[in-house]
Amino acid sequence: MARRYPLLLFFLLAYAFAWPFLFAIALFGAPLETGFAAAFAPMAAARLVHRRSGESGPTFRWHAGWRRTLLGALSCAALTPGAFAVLPAILLSEDPRQLNWSVLIAAGSYNWSTLLGGPLGEEPGWRGYALPRLEERFGALRGTLLLAVVWTGWHLPGFLSDAWPHPPLSIYLPLMVCQSLILSFGTNLARFAVIPAILGHALFNSTGTFIGGLFGNEPMSANNAFWKGFGSLLKWLGVQPVAMGPSTVIVACGIGVTFALVAATRGRLGQPAPPVTRANPESVRI
Repeated sequence: MARRYPLLLFFLLAYAFAWPFLFAIALFGAPLETGFAAAFAPMAAARLVHRRSGESGPTFRWHAGWRRTLLGALSCAALTPGAFAVLPAILLSEDPRQLNWSVLIAAGSYNWSTLLGGPLGEEPGWRGYALPRLEERFGALRGTLLLAVVWTGWHLPGFLSDAWPHPPLSIYLPLMVCQSLILSFGTNLARFAVIPAILGHALFNSTGTFIGGLFGNEPMSANNAFWKGFGSLLKWLGVQPVAMGPSTVIVACGIGVTFALVAATRGRLGQPAPPVTRANPESVRI
């Protein structure tokens, strides 16, 4: 199976290695830190499948030349907080100048779990191993969307636990799709080096801290000048305005930024051509 369907086996093992730890948290009240073991399941699954499939080359690459890696990292570092923290904060603030912008670079916004709680163990599997193979078979956009669904599904046991802070699945899924598009863009620019994806994933995990720190004691408001003007435009067009809460605004910003990214790259998301080179391209199957 590893030789004929390496990606399918990788996905199955990534779930199988992680879900016992995630269900232990959700159903038996295991400490939330148990999830750190689950976070390294995609990396372990990728290494095992790569070894058994007989593919040449490394399982994944940490970097592929520092210029490319830095370009991808800067893209993820700008787009992730920009889409899910900076732009939403501007749209939800009565006066963006009063926001605590220093929180974006404050050491207190990050801790040791920022990397160990997902990015360092997951990204070598998701973006380092699976993404180039999905893009080779389905193209950048479809491959990324498929990976976003698998990535979301991998987290599903966490929705059974109150210990893991998470939005409703209706909010979580589009956020994961948008972030997957950003991570694919950065990873493609870096020629499938995983450092940009690790950085982008870590920043994505910190967006809740960013939003909370930006506002501090300042109230969020969807009734500022932008929304008043937007509501007036909708009424002029004969469309009834719909109230948007903070979570909806964040999702809308993510969709807007990633839609622009897809349009600007014509759906290629910075994909190199060819996306991956191996000695035996016949082995690329799901």
